[in-house]
Amino acid sequence: MRREDRRAEPVGIIEQCKVCRIAMIAEGEPYIVPLNFGFEQKGERVSLYFHSAPEGRKISAMQGGVRVCFELDCEHKLFGEGDSAEACSYSFEYASVIGYGTVHFIETLDEKKRALGHIMKHQTGRDEFTFGDRAVENICVFKLRVESMDGKRCRKS
Repeated sequence: MRREDRRAEPVGIIEQCKVCRIAMIAEGEPYIVPLNFGFEQKGERVSLYFHSAPEGRKISAMQGGVRVCFELDCEHKLFGEGDSAEACSYSFEYASVIGYGTVHFIETLDEKKRALGHIMKHQTGRDEFTFGDRAVENICVFKLRVESMDGKRCRKS
């Protein structure tokens, strides 16, 4: 049963996180990979952007607009009853987002640069970056179009 008192606005949590884990099926098995990311929100639509080497297990698994699950978390802090030896007197603060979406590979140079700009802005807080054409042509850039997501937060009462 979901605790309604822990619901949280997902985009606010995404803004704080620096790593997104994407889960998929690769070679018939569950596979999860942590990636740095950037994001964009247009109205209610959220897109997450990633870059990668152009080949590999995750790239093969995500071909064809596949549906994936993603997870982000932050605000980690252990709290408890002082130096208590009672394990159940401890808990953990956190904020997390879990969602689903589809992966779409970005092919054009201009769109790749725009996506990389979102990644760099999210990771550094800065807006102004240049991207060399040759470097951008040699990487894979993809977008995860979010279809659904839920945020959850646990704080010390």
